[in-house]
Amino acid sequence: MPNMIVFFNSNFFVALSTILIGSAVIFIYKDQKKREKKYAATVMLMEIRNAEYAVEQFKRTNLSTGISILPNNSWQKFNHLFVKDLDRDELDSINNFYNQCSLAEIELRKFNSFLPLAMEEKAKAIYNKLLELADKYSNKGVENNLKEGSEYSKEKRSLLDTYYKDQEWFLPAGPQQQLNVYINNIKFITTSTLGKKLKSIAGIN
Repeated sequence: MPNMIVFFNSNFFVALSTILIGSAVIFIYKDQKKREKKYAATVMLMEIRNAEYAVEQFKRTNLSTGISILPNNSWQKFNHLFVKDLDRDELDSINNFYNQCSLAEIELRKFNSFLPLAMEEKAKAIYNKLLELADKYSNKGVENNLKEGSEYSKEKRSLLDTYYKDQEWFLPAGPQQQLNVYINNIKFITTSTLGKKLKSIAGIN
């Protein structure tokens, strides 16, 4: 027993305890960072997949309404975690992907903010054209104009079809054109070697 007391009071025990505690702290720290990096990679992969799917939808349909490319940008928050795992080219690829997606998202929001005004202008244009058409055939009489197959009904149907089908007449051209530029500059990541590396970090096969 006295030997044990001497051992616990010795400089060797103090040094050994310091080493063991220090090692435990380092292990816990590294494990925490590993978990944080795994979580970050998982979140980023979800964002990247959603963005790539939205880009595919846009390219297939050319519709800007009802889609969002990058609502959140986790790369800004987590990029420091991957400095040692990714080389310069890979870091640049992710930077470029997120930058182009962010710019496209800004143009999408601009585009969609213009839609209520565009719809209002469209309604006004249709109303004015219908008034002009009604005035043009006013001498034919209401009953005659309402008959199926009358010149008035044919021209009215043609007019409405044109306005409803040719949506681009009322859509803001500036944001649409800029959006196309950003969309075409987005290079997909999930199917690349960089995507595989991110999946490995996230623990996804």
